[in-house]
Amino acid sequence: DPGASSKAKPSVIAKAYNAVIAINGDSYLYRGSGYIVRQGQLLRKSASLTLDMLIIDTAGDFHVVRKPTKAKITEALKANEIAQCFTFGPVLVDNSEVQTVYNTYGFAPQDRSPRTAIGQLGPLRYVLVVVDGRLEQSRGVTHKQLAEFMGSLGCTVAYNLDGGGSSTMVFHGQVYNSLSEGEERDNSDIIYFSTGVTEP
Repeated sequence: DPGASSKAKPSVIAKAYNAVIAINGDSYLYRGSGYIVRQGQLLRKSASLTLDMLIIDTAGDFHVVRKPTKAKITEALKANEIAQCFTFGPVLVDNSEVQTVYNTYGFAPQDRSPRTAIGQLGPLRYVLVVVDGRLEQSRGVTHKQLAEFMGSLGCTVAYNLDGGGSSTMVFHGQVYNSLSEGEERDNSDIIYFSTGVTEP
């Protein structure tokens, strides 16, 4: 549940919420800072001034805070009715423009690694991307390559989530990608789309 201190495999969380498709989130339990909201519930107030933010409002629209400052974060939090807030990044696309990813950003931006990203294409239209990496058949991508790919998909906003061994996509209950560590890593959260229709 949101706010729980335990972790679980993404496929287990996805099954519990009847998810049709799910990807790993920002793995907030692995870090002590970062403003975190899940399902409208504030889980952590301590903001990070080193990691970009993704805010999803109650209408399902994406808003990002790039190069955060206390003033930028305060303004963004006041301006939106927040359903979800993630702290990881970097921001890959903003206002339909591919963003420059600085080499000093965390999470080894220049390395080709497994990556996970989410983007908004338009009102209630989204794209979920998981790139395999650290495997013989796929080395992975850099943040720059991922940003360019998300831009090519037509994203108006796109955001990088936790990657590496966390990068997981679950589709109809099954892990859909090739996991870099050979098995799912326990995680604190997923982003998912669910259905009210139960399978026979």
